[in-house]
Amino acid sequence: MKKKLLLILLALTGLALVWGEDRDHQSNMAMNRPDVKVFQWGENRAGDCHQLGATLEIRPDGIASFHSEIWSRTHGTDVWHSVIHLLGPGGELGNSGNHDSPGIPHDRDGPEHKVRLDYNFNFPPENFGRITVAVEHSGC
Repeated sequence: MKKKLLLILLALTGLALVWGEDRDHQSNMAMNRPDVKVFQWGENRAGDCHQLGATLEIRPDGIASFHSEIWSRTHGTDVWHSVIHLLGPGGELGNSGNHDSPGIPHDRDGPEHKVRLDYNFNFPPENFGRITVAVEHSGC
């Protein structure tokens, strides 16, 4: 009985570690014009959180805008943590720094209660033409 209980506890601990780990979500360009590059993601998950409709627009003046909707199923308040990495030849060409969604309390969880995550950030404008990939590093 003790051995079976120990195996169950180890399995649950392993599942908790997998569910709570941070994730990297890669997007290639959906649009590439001289005045804007657009990156889009499908549904992303990290921990108990779900992200829908994530879109990043970068412009040649070095300004980037990120928009998405977040929802969760949890027993406390969840927050989506986001860092965007702009990549191209030679590696990272800019990043957003850390940004958090508004808290999603337990009484407002589920896909019918989405919260918005919107933020702007700057990157070196001279890198605009070389950026080909955006990666969101996220956690919940």
